[in-house]
Amino acid sequence: MRRKPAAANSGLYRMETRPCSHRKPPRHANEPSNMTLSPTASPASRAATVLWLRAAVSAAPVAGLLLLGFVLRLLASRGPVWNDEIWSLQNLRPIHHFWQVLWDISHDNNHFLNSLWLFFASPISDNPTWLRLPSILAGVCAIPVMAHLGARHSRAAAIVAAALTAGSFFQFTYSVEARGYATAMLALIVAFAALERSLDSPSGGARWILAAAAGVGFFSHLAMAPAIVVLGAAGLAEDWRRRRDALGSLKATARLFWPAGLAMLPTLAFFVAGYINKGGFTIGYPRAYATSRAIGAMVNLEMATFGLPPNSFWLFGLALFVLPPLLLVAIAKAALPERRIAYFAFFTVIPAAVLTLQPPNTHAARYFFAASPFLLLLAAESFSQLWKLGGWRRAAALAALAASLTGDGLAIAQTLAGERSPWTDALSTILESRQLTLATSFDFNVGRNVDYFNRARGVELDLVPAERLCAQRPAWYIVQMAGDVAPDPTIDLAGAGCRLTYTFRGEYNRVPSQLPWSLYRLQDATSGGRQ
Repeated sequence: MRRKPAAANSGLYRMETRPCSHRKPPRHANEPSNMTLSPTASPASRAATVLWLRAAVSAAPVAGLLLLGFVLRLLASRGPVWNDEIWSLQNLRPIHHFWQVLWDISHDNNHFLNSLWLFFASPISDNPTWLRLPSILAGVCAIPVMAHLGARHSRAAAIVAAALTAGSFFQFTYSVEARGYATAMLALIVAFAALERSLDSPSGGARWILAAAAGVGFFSHLAMAPAIVVLGAAGLAEDWRRRRDALGSLKATARLFWPAGLAMLPTLAFFVAGYINKGGFTIGYPRAYATSRAIGAMVNLEMATFGLPPNSFWLFGLALFVLPPLLLVAIAKAALPERRIAYFAFFTVIPAAVLTLQPPNTHAARYFFAASPFLLLLAAESFSQLWKLGGWRRAAALAALAASLTGDGLAIAQTLAGERSPWTDALSTILESRQLTLATSFDFNVGRNVDYFNRARGVELDLVPAERLCAQRPAWYIVQMAGDVAPDPTIDLAGAGCRLTYTFRGEYNRVPSQLPWSLYRLQDATSGGRQ
């Protein structure tokens, strides 16, 4: 029988003339070949299911890394508070009301948000983990945020960014200290993620997230201010790269960053109020600028970020001479085009400003902390790019990742091992001997720790000043040493009219991020040449 032609745009008679009961429905473009979905599901629902499964595949390792990062930080946070944390607590002693934190402590160790936490938390408990809780949580939260940033490049970059952030010894160290660096670091990467969203969708609301992150970050640490300036400059340059309209880019960047500037004004006001109220701003233990120390701090930042042992001469040379050109190659070949300007800015602008302005205290790697998360993110993108190329490049990427995480793991293990003999054990040994006089080679740090120990334990260890060495003949002597120096078996101290000999009794606090103590006990003394 002859069929009637089907009407235009009609599906009539199709099932009668072309049976398809033995055919499988066509596979959706986004559907994995090994995945079975209901043939009656709509294309939209099948695509949503595939995207959900892909997200779950990426989220599972990130969740595992988050848990691992949390456990490691929790374990490392049990060690006693150290010098700068004690300093923050001591700054709070004259404070009676929380608002005094904002203008009665004009000091570079007064990280406002952290100081407020310590003001309320320390009367409840002096447990170190409790005091460090905001930093721990901030360090853990940085792991999924870095994964989110890596996901813009690829799934592999997301997982590697999370792994590197969880294990990076630099990130780890500052997330187990009762200070403001970890919260500032988290705020910085949140601000960068919001900047990227705002550049993609200028009419969206991400600029308000950027503003909140800038405000919280600056309130956490004053060093956030130059980081936001660099972020703004990078955003302006990236906007110009996209539109090639200088005036339009200036207007767009101003619209994007004025809420951030507004959010940072309260902290700026508190800083100015403290400066006026106290008649200046105190920098704790200042050290004059030296180009060699500033460059050394930049190199140490690179090494600590990627888990390179700080005491290796060859690895120091690698970080100084080889890593910088590798970073330039990675920016050009592996980084997302829209991130190249930001990478270059954070790796060059702040170091160039330091070398030009020559401020004090830039011997410390933490003054360049803003570069660390961008180093990790670029490394994750580079890994992903090498992984896609396969062959020996994939093997090289795996080897570099394994080396970095192994170095991080060894440093973290050394930290956990060092906490088995903390500085408090040295003072407890003195206390148990009932000979409570001691001297030290470094009054500035050791004296602060002795004072904190006395207050916490309700005891009275007596730190003897150098000019009273012969008069009081302290029974104990503490040497604060460089991390790679072995203690001497004996130490002779010469005073005005006496010579005291001390014998080594133990080593304490040997962790990578702190200076170890060596404890000595008085062995023999002569006075005026008489036995």
